Amino acid sequence: MMRIREDKTEKGKGAGKKVVRREAPFCSPPNNPVNGTVHSLTGSKLGSTLRFSCDQGFRLIGQTSATCARTPQGIHQWNAPVPLCQVMSCGMPVAPVNGSIVGQDFSLGSRVTYQCNPGFRLAGPLTTSVVCQESGRWSSIEAPPRCVPATCSDISHSAVEHGRWRLIYGTQNQYDAIMMLICDPGYYYRGQRIIRCQANGTWNYPDPRPVCDIISCGDLGTPPNGHKIGTLTVYGATAIFSCNTGYTLVGSRVRECMSNGLWSGTQVQCLAGHCGTPEPIVNGQIIGENYNFRGSVVYQCNPGFRLIGVSVRICEQDHRWSGNTPVCVPITCGHPGNPTFGMTQGTQFNLNDVVRFVCNTGYVLHGAVKSTCQANGQWNNALPKCKTKVAHLFSVGRDFKGQATSGLDGRAMPPGF
Repeated sequence: MMRIREDKTEKGKGAGKKVVRREAPFCSPPNNPVNGTVHSLTGSKLGSTLRFSCDQGFRLIGQTSATCARTPQGIHQWNAPVPLCQVMSCGMPVAPVNGSIVGQDFSLGSRVTYQCNPGFRLAGPLTTSVVCQESGRWSSIEAPPRCVPATCSDISHSAVEHGRWRLIYGTQNQYDAIMMLICDPGYYYRGQRIIRCQANGTWNYPDPRPVCDIISCGDLGTPPNGHKIGTLTVYGATAIFSCNTGYTLVGSRVRECMSNGLWSGTQVQCLAGHCGTPEPIVNGQIIGENYNFRGSVVYQCNPGFRLIGVSVRICEQDHRWSGNTPVCVPITCGHPGNPTFGMTQGTQFNLNDVVRFVCNTGYVLHGAVKSTCQANGQWNNALPKCKTKVAHLFSVGRDFKGQATSGLDGRAMPPGF
């Protein structure tokens, strides 16, 4: 149906003529949205309504319905534009730590799968994939997927005879952990001693597996002119040595095979050492009669003499006595010196020799009149002093009995002096 309206034209050319405009009394049917449909509910007359919908997998952007209305200009049209139908998408799901997702389509109905990086495995729910639903969300699972490290069997206490496994890298028994075989003291490893926990949860054991073998120090042999007790040469073995009669053992009598593969002590030799009679010493004597290898003698001086040199000499491996022969020299105290204003009488200053002290004319001796040379090389009395008679004539003191004594020779003075 059409509605006719008359409008007057403006003055001028064609003035007085009427212009007839025809308007439809209904709203034209709208086009279907792309990937959608228009549903008419009450037709297209004024006041009629219609509804928009999107195909499956799309969601509507805009208003879901429109009403046929008349504008102020008198035009009949729908009061809402045709909406858009947008592809339904759930967005990219969050990948688990140490993992990823498989799939690039995140639209409605699409499926993505969770997977873990090498060396990790999914933990948690059995469901490893999700589907994009009409709600725009991924299908729910019991718990978010987690990627945990692959684990290998615990070998830290595995039976390796005379050895054990020690962690040297990573986390115990987890993927990429590295273990090293440590052998007990006295044992050494043979084979590949480093193993690694693989992505499939197994250790990369070599074939054959490593073992710990006991260390051998090798054969020591028996020294010429001697004997050895003990035939084992492995760690902890002991060898005991001895020499034939007339021979002296040089080195370690007992040797043990140590954890480093070496024998303890030093090499053993049996030597027929004899140094002969040591050189005599003048004014002295030799104490000791063991002239074999490592035997020793002691030199001692006669009374009145002191030893110059080393008193002990040892018979060495080259059949010679160590060091040089010492000498015995007389013990001497040396000249004691002359007192001031006096002199010392005597020409011998050796042990037990005696010297006397005298003062010049006009002087009196104050101190010891003689001194004896002692074994320690010192005189037994200090050097006296010589003082003038005038200075000492009246230097009279009292002795412990109350008597006056002369400062000259210490004799008692007559009463009343």
